Amino acid sequence: IGCGEAEEGSVGIPFPEHSADILGSLNKQRLTGLLCDVLLVAKDREFPAHRSVLASCSSYFHKHIRAILTIISE
Repeated sequence: IGCGEAEEGSVGIPFPEHSADILGSLNKQRLTGLLCDVLLVAKDREFPAHRSVLASCSSYFHKHIRAILTIISE
């Protein structure tokens, strides 16, 4: 299986459904709680989630998760 360079520092994967497959798998994990490492709470509802997904999709979560990890590592 070959991967081509998409841009400097990135690797292109020549499988058009790969992104959708990854997101589908992550969603299944979230729905079952598998590998979820954070719990969001809003109006008494709980939402298991993956820190890495939250941080990669939201600058707000990226900033706050990074700050928490910095505090923990000190």
